Amino acid sequence: MAAKLARRRGAKRAMVALARRIAVILHRMWMDDTDFRFYVPVLHAG
Repeated sequence: MAAKLARRRGAKRAMVALARRIAVILHRMWMDDTDFRFYVPVLHAG
């Protein structure tokens, strides 16, 4: 997803978008007190 955005809008915007997305996920995990589980498969929407 970030690579596609980087081609379309530029590497800097893609990096900011990716950082923002990760920040939202981490904040949600913090609020829910959810543990990170690297062994859970991630579903990708084609």
